[in-house]
Amino acid sequence: MKISKFKGGDPLWWLFEVYNFFALQNTPLVSIASYFMEGEALEWFQDLKALRSCTDWVEFVCSLQDRFRTPIHDAPMEATTQEFPLKLTKIQESKEILEVEEQSKIQEVEVTFKD
Repeated sequence: MKISKFKGGDPLWWLFEVYNFFALQNTPLVSIASYFMEGEALEWFQDLKALRSCTDWVEFVCSLQDRFRTPIHDAPMEATTQEFPLKLTKIQESKEILEVEEQSKIQEVEVTFKD
């Protein structure tokens, strides 16, 4: 699995990638996540680290969303923080559905070629 670089913009998909990649390995998520930042996003993170030691994943996610979320995601931070795990679950479910659909299409093509 490859983690894309985060340059700015809506962080939801990027956070999902990072979380999935490292959560099961008990890896310090914030330190690793910052490695996959560049440009405006990396500058923001360096400023955050200079202001305070940010090692907690939830604090990092909230700060990142405060800075980079798009207006469509503008909701009270409390709601956003509480909904984040739910959003990640929905994204994972959508990804799994797409993977199943893709496998189904591949199998259909294989069956078509065998006939």
